[in-house]
Amino acid sequence: MAINDTPTSSFNLLVTGHRDNRLPTANTDALRRIFESLNIALESAQVALNGQSIQLRLILGDSDGTDVQALDIARFKRIPFDLLALTPPPPSILGENGHMVSIGNLSADPQKWCATINEAKLELADALLVVWDGKPRMGDDGGTVRMVIEMLLRRLP
Repeated sequence: MAINDTPTSSFNLLVTGHRDNRLPTANTDALRRIFESLNIALESAQVALNGQSIQLRLILGDSDGTDVQALDIARFKRIPFDLLALTPPPPSILGENGHMVSIGNLSADPQKWCATINEAKLELADALLVVWDGKPRMGDDGGTVRMVIEMLLRRLP
């Protein structure tokens, strides 16, 4: 990218989805297809936005499953990202293109922390990319299902 082609703004894509216990870990082909699709979606978004001088920036959590897979893709493809997490990760996880955003330690009440961190993610997001099996929630309030509902209520993609 030439200096004149430097993006003038960013498009914040919130990537969220199921943790390992909701993903088809027993079916490695299904799991591979899910994350190949995630990889293709992120690559396509990056290419489309770069053509408009807009930089793709990912908003990520640090849960196992979808969050960690998206983090790996972002680091490999050098996509800038903001990691919203409870505790600072080792600097090697952030690499050159990542930033840590700490919301504070609400670990005494995990549901409250989950809802707070996801509310912060929603405020930063321009759009949502989600890995979801379409089934009702099984975890804490503020999880994947709530993120989908909130983005729909905000009329964001």
